[in-house]
This record gives sequence, structure tokens and C-alpha cells, in this order.
Amino acid sequence: MTLKVAALNTDHRHFARILRLMSARFDAFHRGEDIDYELIRDAMFYMTQYPDRVHHPREDLVFKRLVELAPETRDAVEAQLAEHEELIRSGAALHETLEQVLSDEPVPRDRVEATARNYIELLREHMIREEAHLLPMAERLLGDADWTAIDAELDAHVDPIFGDHGEQRYRNLIDHLKVNDED
Repeated sequence: MTLKVAALNTDHRHFARILRLMSARFDAFHRGEDIDYELIRDAMFYMTQYPDRVHHPREDLVFKRLVELAPETRDAVEAQLAEHEELIRSGAALHETLEQVLSDEPVPRDRVEATARNYIELLREHMIREEAHLLPMAERLLGDADWTAIDAELDAHVDPIFGDHGEQRYRNLIDHLKVNDED
């Protein structure tokens, strides 16, 4: 596997860890238990920063290049690009809902849960489709020159949670992810 496709898949594994944590918290929430809204807000802050601003723009460039090399992928690529936009809206909606709750605004529990479940499932299904179809095609069709051109269009970013040194802002989330890994 090319290092670039492997890095995208690694990001997906990291996002899936956060989604599992969120899903477990919302399972408990559904049973009537309290939820650590600050933890979930931190998770969503990360998800609206790193995936939405770094990972998905990289994929957008990869997929657009894929259409140039394999025009038959146009429909699948356009669907994924549209989902990136939908994920941005869905993630922002969840983040905003969490901010409202933390600001003591009255938000119905069912709305909080529905907004979270929608985001979690949308992103899970989205990653499955990418990994099953578009990323393997990108691995087969994109060459070194393509990856160099893609990299030239983007600034380098280190994942603030899963990079070499997790950022302090995410310390609580990082600690929860470690605990869940031990379960």
C-alpha cells in the first residue's frame, strides 16, 4: 500500500476510535445515564478541525485526480465529495448542539442523541465506502507525480491527537481513548 493511502486509512482508524468512544457514551445516554458533554465536545472540536480541514481536503484532491485518470469514477467521487460537505454540516450541527447544552440552553435529550447518531453513522458509512472503492483505486492509479502535486497544494499538518505529541487541548480525550483501548 502506498504510504499516502496508508496515511488516509490510518486517519480513518483514528476517527473510528473516536466514533466508538462517542457511540458508547451515547448508548449510555440513551439508557438515561449522564454524559460527559465536555468530552464529547472535545471530540467534535477535533472532528470539525482535523478531518474537516485537513483529511477531507486531501481526499478531495485525491478523488478529483482519480476522476482525471479514471473518468468512470466521476459519479462515485461526486457522491463522496458531497458527503464531505454533509459531514461538515452534520459535525457543525452536533458541535453547536453540544455548545448549547454546555451553555445551559434547554436542548431535548432526543435531539442531542439524534444529532450525534446521525453524525456517527454518516461518517462510519462514508469511511467504509471510501476504503472499499475509491482509496484502493487511488492506490492503483495515482503515481508519485500525482501525490507530489497533491502534497504541493496542501500545508503539512500533524494530527493534534494521534500525532507524535498530543496537544494539551485534547488531553482529556486522549486519556479517555487510552482507557478505552485497555478495555
